[in-house]
Amino acid sequence: GCGGGGGGGGLAEKRSESAVNVRSAFIEGVNASSVAGQIDVNEIDKIFSNTILLNSNAIVEFVTALCGVSEAEVEGPEPRTFSLQKLVEIAYYNMERIRFVWRRIWTVMAAHFNKVGCHPQLSVALYAVDSLRQLATKFLEKDELTHYHFQKDFLKPFEHIILHIKHNERDVRDLVVECCKQMILARSENIKSGWKSVFMVLTYAAGDQHAEIVAKAYDMAELIASRYFPLVVDSFFVESVNCLVAFARSSLVKEISIRAVDQLALFAGHIAAGRVYPLEPAADGTVFAAEEPHLRLWFPILTGLSQVVSHRHVDVRTAALDRLFQTLAEQGSLFADGFWELVFRGALLPIFDHVRYAGDGHLLKEDNEWLVSTCLDALTHMVGLFTRYFDRIAFLAEDFLALLANCILQENESLASIGSNCLFSFVMANGAKWDDAMWETICATLHHIVLHNRCEELLSLDQRPAPAARGPDTKAEPKAEPKVEVDADAEGDTDEAEPEADAEGEPKAEAEEDTEAKAEEESSGVDAEEEIADEAEAPESSEPETAAAAAASADTDADAAAGTATETETAAETEKEGGRAEGEEGLLAKLARATPPKRRAHDTKVITGKSNVQISLISAIKEISFSFYGRLGRQHLTVLLDTLDAAYAFAYSTSRDKDIWNLVKRHKPMQEIMSLVIKQENHSSGLYLSLLFKLYNEDSEERVQLAEPRLVSRLEKLVTDYLYIDANMESMPSVAYAASKVPAVLQALSGLLTMRDSQFLAHLARFYPLFADLTLVANREIRTMLRRVYVRIGAL
Repeated sequence: GCGGGGGGGGLAEKRSESAVNVRSAFIEGVNASSVAGQIDVNEIDKIFSNTILLNSNAIVEFVTALCGVSEAEVEGPEPRTFSLQKLVEIAYYNMERIRFVWRRIWTVMAAHFNKVGCHPQLSVALYAVDSLRQLATKFLEKDELTHYHFQKDFLKPFEHIILHIKHNERDVRDLVVECCKQMILARSENIKSGWKSVFMVLTYAAGDQHAEIVAKAYDMAELIASRYFPLVVDSFFVESVNCLVAFARSSLVKEISIRAVDQLALFAGHIAAGRVYPLEPAADGTVFAAEEPHLRLWFPILTGLSQVVSHRHVDVRTAALDRLFQTLAEQGSLFADGFWELVFRGALLPIFDHVRYAGDGHLLKEDNEWLVSTCLDALTHMVGLFTRYFDRIAFLAEDFLALLANCILQENESLASIGSNCLFSFVMANGAKWDDAMWETICATLHHIVLHNRCEELLSLDQRPAPAARGPDTKAEPKAEPKVEVDADAEGDTDEAEPEADAEGEPKAEAEEDTEAKAEEESSGVDAEEEIADEAEAPESSEPETAAAAAASADTDADAAAGTATETETAAETEKEGGRAEGEEGLLAKLARATPPKRRAHDTKVITGKSNVQISLISAIKEISFSFYGRLGRQHLTVLLDTLDAAYAFAYSTSRDKDIWNLVKRHKPMQEIMSLVIKQENHSSGLYLSLLFKLYNEDSEERVQLAEPRLVSRLEKLVTDYLYIDANMESMPSVAYAASKVPAVLQALSGLLTMRDSQFLAHLARFYPLFADLTLVANREIRTMLRRVYVRIGAL
């Protein structure tokens, strides 16, 4: 009973307290109304209008307090803007104070407008932005003193609001842009440092998600560029360029992006014409050097257009690409060497960054739109630029060749084909003007590309997992060197694992060439060689060796190969080093750095693509060799012959590999690959012979000496190979492979007929036994050609 009574008493006490509070609130409201009724409204206004009488510290304190009240009002359940309105009035009244005091006042007010302008309730945010517009228009009536930036500080809240507004953003952002437009139309002549804030607002608006706002903002930017350019060019040219770049990169309205690109190209013309910066031509006629004032003007435009080349829309990419290279083509004669180098590295190479730095390669898929629609145009423009200004930018050729090599050696066939075609175009367009040093660079580049484009993985397609997967204590499988070339006459039964060589096997000179090709391949830095060596099956006499011993052996082999590397790369690099600055990266180092890793080495689609590209490269070497034959010296021809020999050696080794032909029977994609490998073998061998015959028929003793040992060795090998194939036709892995050797023999015999009598007789004793054996082959075309050879022998 007592507990229940206590609870009832507590409830009654609470009710009584609540009634007292209600009564107190009512009385307070009545008193407030009574007091308010006694106060003259004009007297209240005097509180704010008389703030001009407050001293410097007092006015700052007053504004701070009023901002606090205003913040409480707008954050209430029913937001009010009375105090916000009075803040605007105070700003009007006190705008004439000295600059130092006014800055202190505005610092407090600006922070408050930043908050209120981003208010979640639309009416409050719009009221704040409109109040800012009124204040800004009034403030811009006054001229800004030189070296002061009060306008920029005053307009800063517009930047903050358009950047940070999250609620009702469309209407508020639209109003911010509209306010800037009105200020420009009304007070453009008085705007000084305020242009920076205007451009920042437009830059932020360029990234808006509403097309109407982007369109309105760009119209303003274009208006400034056309009508008010003289007002901004001296101090805010870079800001205007960055603003246009933002619109060009916008993916919302492609038409606006294209217009922005055109405007950027127009700005580049203004710079070149001296409308932005006074021109002072140097003695060599150049105007723009690698100096801060020049770079500060040019680079925002050039790098901006470069960035737009990766735009999601193909029309915008194309426009940016065309305008970028059009600008460089038109104004390039004004650029000094140092400036050109910065343009190349800062604006042109970055276009291909997602090719050069492709990560795991997912950006280089065959269906990548940029590769399909833009990459070819970009590289073609680069070729055109080098063609136009090669004499001036020849020092950048190595870097451009490294870029092309990077494209050609990628695992994307489309990209590799584009790179190959552009390399060919580059050589054909410029070869006539090149000196010996440049031709050495070209030949060394071709050699590197062909060497690294060979698909050594063919030799290990059907082997066990790569040795990298083995543990440190695991026994390695017996290993053998990968086969390079196999002498056809010396090859035994095709069912044996390894052919035996007899006394009349492969000619010694040819074996030496193969050894050189193998050493060159090992020294080229391709990890696939070691992988193939580890994976290949060893002869029966080989003893298993530990992984550590295998690693030591690999290191020893690599060191030996490095010591016996072909004169191809060594000579090219040595020749270049003479004119190279200390510490400057050499050609081979650039090519090695540009060579991409193999991510899908055993993918038959990748191997097929690389095989197609290799055939294209061999065809390009053929066209280049004969088009510029007169300009190629002994050192150049040596490199090209070594390149063709290396391509042939690999294709020959692959096409004679019985394990691979067993794969062909089981896997249909391998059939296409092997047909391409055979085509590589025939193309490289055919071009090799054509060059050697041409050299051997020269009057130059130097060229004859270069060709003779190679030619005799290869002729003997081709005939010997064919005799073996013809004698063992039933055991050949492919009838098509056997038939593919006929054109090579016909070329060899017809080439012999082009030799001078003295040359023909000099080697007749060596070839005559082979001719006799050829009379027994089944192919009628070969026997017919052989008849012509015998006729000549009889005549001599």
